[in-house]
Amino acid sequence: MKVTTSDLTTVSNVAYIILSGGDNGAATLKSTLNGTFLGAAFNTAILRLSSSNLAVGGNATGTITVDPTNSDLVRWVTLDELRSKVGCQGAPLKLVNNELPYGSASSSTYSAMIIADGGVPSTAPDSYSWCIQTTALNTAPAALIFQKPDASGTSIPIPPNLYQTNCPNYAAASWPKAGKLVLSGTPNPPGSYFITVYVSDTNSNIASKPFVLTINP
Repeated sequence: MKVTTSDLTTVSNVAYIILSGGDNGAATLKSTLNGTFLGAAFNTAILRLSSSNLAVGGNATGTITVDPTNSDLVRWVTLDELRSKVGCQGAPLKLVNNELPYGSASSSTYSAMIIADGGVPSTAPDSYSWCIQTTALNTAPAALIFQKPDASGTSIPIPPNLYQTNCPNYAAASWPKAGKLVLSGTPNPPGSYFITVYVSDTNSNIASKPFVLTINP
């Protein structure tokens, strides 16, 4: 469930919402589905939005708007807040690698693996979402390619949109998915290549780390 606040900030992974008519009992919460105010007091019922009105029971759908001139209350708790309260925070999302191995131009095959850990991964084999920030759009460094293991363990190419010049401005929902990244090939030309690896989990947590890929002559 998602909540959009008055300043248009979207809060994701909301576990539950509490609606209250406030201390004056006016119950002026209105549904933007029909645009009318509701005068009935909210007692013990669990509220939901149907296609035309606030009703009893069921799952919450639609949009609630609060009249700022009354004392109506809308409060919510996210899944992350619940985990924290019960001591189930889990390991934070991170990139395990600290550096990339050196390579030699044209004379040998290069191979390196980039691994993420923690957070809330998806079902394997595509456990995380990835973005590689480079200075040239859709271009891997040193003529190498990024691949990912499929369910059988075979490495397959990752779509070109893995490479972006500005990963934070490229929606994480569009990042290619993989359990881990395999950088391989015959590197050329020699030089130092700078990339930043971004990884995201199912809770939209993001971790990143800059790397220098050095290819010796």
